[in-house]
Amino acid sequence: MDRRVTATMKDPNGNITALCNVGQSWSPRPIKDVLRDINSGMKSYYVQEQPRRSYVRAVSGALQTTADATDKNHLAGLPICPPPAPTPPRSRRAKPAAAPRKSR
Repeated sequence: MDRRVTATMKDPNGNITALCNVGQSWSPRPIKDVLRDINSGMKSYYVQEQPRRSYVRAVSGALQTTADATDKNHLAGLPICPPPAPTPPRSRRAKPAAAPRKSR
């Protein structure tokens, strides 16, 4: 299954830490999981900011995009992912009160 990458998350040093496509259930996906997906052959990732796709490859434990004619199809050139929406706290339901016992 191909997953389109539209943005990245980066650490304070500018290193990519996750790949993103807002609105997709897999996003954001940490780099270690992306590497595992690619190396196992279970998933592939690509950038498509131009008509042609540029696939993301795992090379020596790092990610890189396949060469193409434009600089826009590279991970480093993608925008930063917006932070994930906060998850609403789970409401704790009160346990229903036990029914009163009938006296005999």
